[in-house]
Amino acid sequence: AASQSPDYYYEKLNSEELERTALKDHAVFGSLREDGKVERFNVYKRVETSGRQAEGKKEIALVDVRVGNKLNGNRSIVHGGIITLLLDEAIGWGVEVNEDVDKDTATMTCYIHTNFRAPLHENSNSVIRVYFEERKGRKLYFSGRMESYDGRVLYADANAMFVVAPMSKIKPKPEDRAELTIPSKL
Repeated sequence: AASQSPDYYYEKLNSEELERTALKDHAVFGSLREDGKVERFNVYKRVETSGRQAEGKKEIALVDVRVGNKLNGNRSIVHGGIITLLLDEAIGWGVEVNEDVDKDTATMTCYIHTNFRAPLHENSNSVIRVYFEERKGRKLYFSGRMESYDGRVLYADANAMFVVAPMSKIKPKPEDRAELTIPSKL
């Protein structure tokens, strides 16, 4: 019997093509991208070949992640804040590949809710699957799953809402950079 090809494939994306991820001060692609920290964060866009459009929730991206041994919260277990950061970044890439978003706007996380399901041990490989849920006006809803390569262990899952804003709304204001003045006792 002839084997049937899947209705999709994954296309690797280049993080250096995006202005925000090419920055030296970017969390995942800058300061945390080194041995012992975020050692690998390869992003892949899911490309449908069947021509069918899935209704509702659909996988749109996949991220291959390797975390080293310098981002732990508990002994040999990766810190939950790092896991949430990785899920947020992966879902952010889902925003980038979502064809429902105007490229002349900024899209930012409004909230991300993470459920921790199993410990992610240091020096581990995992995959994050990103799903587009729906759009309601300027609000985009996504979910993500961080799991083992074989899918048998779910480390964490998350639900997130991103908002689409005009670029003019996100420029820093002088008061954003003002220093805090703390009154001292005379």
